Amino acid sequence: MLTVSYNGVHQAYQLALAAQEAGLLDEFLCSFYDAPGKWGRHFRRVLGQAVMKNRSLEGIEPTRVVEHPWPELRFKLRGRLRKLPPNAWIKAARPFDEWAARHLARSKTQGVICSENCAYATFQMAANRGLHRIYDCPGHNAEMLRMATEEAARRTGLHAVTIADTPEVSRRKEVEIGLAEKIFTYSDSHTAGIVARGVEPERIHQIPLWTDPAFWVPPATARERVGPLRVLFAGGINLRKGVPFLLDAVRSVAPHAELTLVGCLDPNLRPCLAGTESFATVIRPVAKQDLRTIYQAHDVLVLPSLGDSFGFVALEAMACGLPVILTTHCGAPVPDPAWRVPIMDAPAIANALTRYLDEPATLAADRLRAREFAVIFKPKRYRDAIGAVLSRLDP
Repeated sequence: MLTVSYNGVHQAYQLALAAQEAGLLDEFLCSFYDAPGKWGRHFRRVLGQAVMKNRSLEGIEPTRVVEHPWPELRFKLRGRLRKLPPNAWIKAARPFDEWAARHLARSKTQGVICSENCAYATFQMAANRGLHRIYDCPGHNAEMLRMATEEAARRTGLHAVTIADTPEVSRRKEVEIGLAEKIFTYSDSHTAGIVARGVEPERIHQIPLWTDPAFWVPPATARERVGPLRVLFAGGINLRKGVPFLLDAVRSVAPHAELTLVGCLDPNLRPCLAGTESFATVIRPVAKQDLRTIYQAHDVLVLPSLGDSFGFVALEAMACGLPVILTTHCGAPVPDPAWRVPIMDAPAIANALTRYLDEPATLAADRLRAREFAVIFKPKRYRDAIGAVLSRLDP
């Protein structure tokens, strides 16, 4: 039997359900679980429905859920009183991890599945007891990402924002990875970043994430492109996501293409937006239902990331019938390698857009192709793959 432990969301709830479906779930340790009789249901009024929307999952037996809400609750409330610095979330992850380690010391479980930044103390306790240690590792290689961002800053003349982990976070991750028996990654680029840290490939299990094809759907009536090609980006509007190169690409094909950027705008990127008013529009983050409508109103999604372990928005967009243009450093799967471009390469993005401008039939065909591909990646597919790995553990 296995214990799943994480104070946030990430894949933890799906991992817990995967373990339960494999008949291996002992307990699910989390901050909040939104179900009758749980702290999550009580704190919904305090923290709001938005915080709790992903804090439950149909199928997980609530009797197997053990909550420790206090570190996360303090962190959320502190964030409402003042702006918190980057990486402040470690102040919630660290005490939760220490609590989970103490809980594990009294448990009869045979192993633990932890996510990044909540495995430091827990894995040390598990190693001392000779328990299995499985590591869900959502983060991209921070050093590789730092180097790519600094190069992007040099090319664009922007200031490189410090995105590297703090010394404490880096130290915790090194210990966690070193103690992990098995490590879950999501894509080729993600795996390459883990291997570059010195991890033996035999410890790595690459399993793509998922989307919800019942929610992310194409428009009820197939739309034909009329006027400019409608290009979409969704995510953090910043240097790390490669947005300056996307702006240059669309600028080179405007007015035949127009760009919508949905997400939080990094103030450091404002200089890149100067003079783009004729072809680019910025929209603040929106609710899922509104984002689905935005997907359905566009022709193609571009995700020019300098480094992403996965990239959920790519699968969401494809499920809504949009072909995508991703960089080789963006981990989301695509049906055709031709849908990828090098990082920091505006001309390559422009060429891909021009192809859809010049070949309307290709755009129509790729819409269908995108949807057919994305619907393969259902949550159950992910959980079955996780369950297969867990079932092969030594008793």
